[in-house]
Amino acid sequence: MIQNLYVKNFVLIDELNLDFHSSFSSFTGETGAGKSLFIDALSILCGARVNSSYIQKGAEKAFIEATVNLPQDHPGIKKLEEAGFSLDDDYIIISREFNIEGKSIARINNRTTTVSLIKEVMGDVIDIHSQHDSQYLLDSKNHLMLLDRFVGEETLVNQVIDLYKNYRNLQKELDVLMNEEFSLDDLEFYKYQLEEIVSFDLKENEVEELELVQKEMSSFEKVSSKLNAAISILESSGYAKVYEAQKELEDLDSSTVTGIKEEFLNAYYLIDENLIALKEYANTLEYDEEKFNYVQTRLYDIQKLMRKHGHTYEDVIKKKEEMEEKIAAMENRDGYIADKQRQIDYAYENYTTAASKLSEKRKSASIKLEKQVQKELYDLHLQNAQFHVHFELEDSKTGIDKVEFYISMNKGEDPKPLTKVISGGELSRLMLGLKSIFSKLQNIQTIIFDEIDTGVSGNVAYAIGKKMRQLANDTQVFSITHLAPVAAWGNYHYLVEKEEKNGRTVSRIRQLSEEERIIELAAISSNSSSTQALDAAKELYQSTQSDNA
Repeated sequence: MIQNLYVKNFVLIDELNLDFHSSFSSFTGETGAGKSLFIDALSILCGARVNSSYIQKGAEKAFIEATVNLPQDHPGIKKLEEAGFSLDDDYIIISREFNIEGKSIARINNRTTTVSLIKEVMGDVIDIHSQHDSQYLLDSKNHLMLLDRFVGEETLVNQVIDLYKNYRNLQKELDVLMNEEFSLDDLEFYKYQLEEIVSFDLKENEVEELELVQKEMSSFEKVSSKLNAAISILESSGYAKVYEAQKELEDLDSSTVTGIKEEFLNAYYLIDENLIALKEYANTLEYDEEKFNYVQTRLYDIQKLMRKHGHTYEDVIKKKEEMEEKIAAMENRDGYIADKQRQIDYAYENYTTAASKLSEKRKSASIKLEKQVQKELYDLHLQNAQFHVHFELEDSKTGIDKVEFYISMNKGEDPKPLTKVISGGELSRLMLGLKSIFSKLQNIQTIIFDEIDTGVSGNVAYAIGKKMRQLANDTQVFSITHLAPVAAWGNYHYLVEKEEKNGRTVSRIRQLSEEERIIELAAISSNSSSTQALDAAKELYQSTQSDNA
């Protein structure tokens, strides 16, 4: 959720610093007061393009910043960590700064980043929806993904993707084989390359082991010299006299002397034992010139082989397997094709088995989804609307289903793709109903509705406000509205207004008290502050705030 928004020198906004709440906040204000600037500022924080026209007249630059709270399991957190951000707290700070010369800086947690990363992260956090916006819910390409979110079988979805990729890779291998022509020269060349790799008998980790031996043998003279010097120093140090001193103290039995005797004896044995160990190690060292030459030559040859067939042991082995496969395909083309086809058939069978299982779960879940959407639409006074999840057969990495959401708005009409049959206020209500179901599944933290209630009034507006309040039980909701029945449902109410400041018009946003809310509701519903208008606004306000939405 958005915890705080700070804006400076942005069009009509001198400076704005607002704290927000996790529930439903409504925003009202007369036309031209600057409600659209609020949306523009948040859009820029979500990665929208900036230009100098957004900078307040007389200022050099504009600055927008938001503090956003995210749960630890949010996909945006994972994207930031993959991008190298260390996140110790449960919030992130997103900022955009741009000047009149067209230069802009994007930051996350005060670290400069790319706008594309901000767009990718914030796309999972904030959903801005206006009446004429082409939303992801309208794009049929997203419908299967949305259904799968509703199904909740992520493991099975990923399994189907992997099985399909395996099947398609095998099919591509067969296609290459069927279209490839081989000659005897090709066969001899592949055999020569294979023999070169096989005869080399390269072992895993052999390079590392040879380099270690090379290092030890290269430093033989230095190691041997240091060992012998250490042994000579210890032997000439007279450390045995420590033992003799201990013997002189043997007959004394005071507590102080007893402790000293033990320390002398321990010191003597410690030095003596380590001297023996040093001598034994020194005796094991030997310099074998023939072995050293072998190691040098072997390392050189391995490096040459790796440069030819890759840079690692794994690359060489992969090349070996490729040569074996090519030779087998050339020497036994018909048998190899038949074997590859058997692999393809087996892979396709595994894919279709898993995809059919997933399809069954999708179709079962789609019935539940249709019922839930129907309920949402009924609540929004679209009683005649019929929502349907349409399935077609189509093999792809997502399974055997092609899914599209269909709807009919009137009784007796056959459902059609939803983008083709609705518009205006009906579309906004449908989007609100769908978001009530899908936003939580998509981990959206904040939904912003920008005057989606245009063209509705009365009971429908009241129902829209109530639905937003219900949606706010799981997601932070902002609604910019001009309708009192919508604004009244807000847990909090902000007023966007203009004022004169130093001969200029500026916009400001402030949170209203309960008394101020009633005055504002009366103003937007009847453009009046009469006792009758205030009483009606108070009744509306109290009815929404007492309703357990």
